[in-house]
Amino acid sequence: AVQEGPVSISAYRQLLSSANRKSSFIALAATKAHVEITTLIVPGKNDSAEEMDVLASFLASVSPDIPLHLTRYFPRWHEKTPATPIETLKVLQETAGRHVNHVFLGNV
Repeated sequence: AVQEGPVSISAYRQLLSSANRKSSFIALAATKAHVEITTLIVPGKNDSAEEMDVLASFLASVSPDIPLHLTRYFPRWHEKTPATPIETLKVLQETAGRHVNHVFLGNV
């Protein structure tokens, strides 16, 4: 089971442990429709280069041409986590770009 709190690399690996099923699903979907992936980047939760490397590597194993959108987080209501720094998004864009061909930043 994935624990509450910051997402660790091991949590991503656990999530991607069924990569064959996910890969098959995404690959099949890509044959029937245009597929894009969007990830909300939250400081302290999923904003490390290592986590992005795992995610982008997984997407590239399906197809390096699937667009990846990295979306900037903004706190709402009772949330205390600060907004994602734009510099963090740029670093993650560069990291993901080593694996996939199209990486876009959102909410910047």
